[in-house]
Amino acid sequence: MSTALVPPPLSADNAAELDAVCRMIQRAGGCVLGFCWVNHPGLRERLVAEAKSRLAGFDIAEIEVNRVAGEGIVEQWERFLGTRRPAALFVYGIEHVFDYAAGYTHQIAILNLNRGYIAQRFPYPIVFWAPDFAMVEFSRQAPDTWSVRSGSFHFTGGPTETLETIQRLDEANFWSSEARDKVEQKLLLERVCRELETEPRPDPKALAEARIRLGDVLSFEGQQDRAERLYQEALPLFRQIGDRRGEANVLKGRGDVARMQARY
Repeated sequence: MSTALVPPPLSADNAAELDAVCRMIQRAGGCVLGFCWVNHPGLRERLVAEAKSRLAGFDIAEIEVNRVAGEGIVEQWERFLGTRRPAALFVYGIEHVFDYAAGYTHQIAILNLNRGYIAQRFPYPIVFWAPDFAMVEFSRQAPDTWSVRSGSFHFTGGPTETLETIQRLDEANFWSSEARDKVEQKLLLERVCRELETEPRPDPKALAEARIRLGDVLSFEGQQDRAERLYQEALPLFRQIGDRRGEANVLKGRGDVARMQARY
């Protein structure tokens, strides 16, 4: 999984959605909120680079919010921007801020309360880029801010983006990550699997890799039945493409599930 992957051109649907994002920024007369749903970090980076290219001449500020900064999200924006007044502010990392298990995040609650101040303090488009699960959580934990959004833009990855995302997750080392990061990685893998499963003809390699990674995570959590189902679904896909290593990894995972369930 360490092979460099060459991304394909943007799909027609993704290009059309990006056009809509750029139009929103070009036509905005003040503070508007945009939400770009994108599950794959590599795809997001490509989309942002393309947006900045299309918006040449526009000052696009970019910030990665931090849940451990000891300050609120708006305060992070203010400290980062200073006296700068960009044409738009792109916000990344909101998915790392949420406490998904608790269903409440203090930083997000304060952001929701500050929505009126945000409109005055930042009189230009603010565009959040995050995975699907983070957008759903945003709508739950900050419903008032969510209700005044100007646009939601959905971007879908293909097999190359999926394999690249899995490669990045492998590099992040799930097993040694914090509990909140483990929850986030599980949610991302669930969304990636769902994204692939909705395709008319999903790529077998990408779908098999996503399923086995999610199976490993669920087995670690103790959800052995769900993990076993995913392993069973991944096995014929690896056999279809002749991936013996993937097949062996599935059989190992199924053995671990059997051991945990005392089925020797």
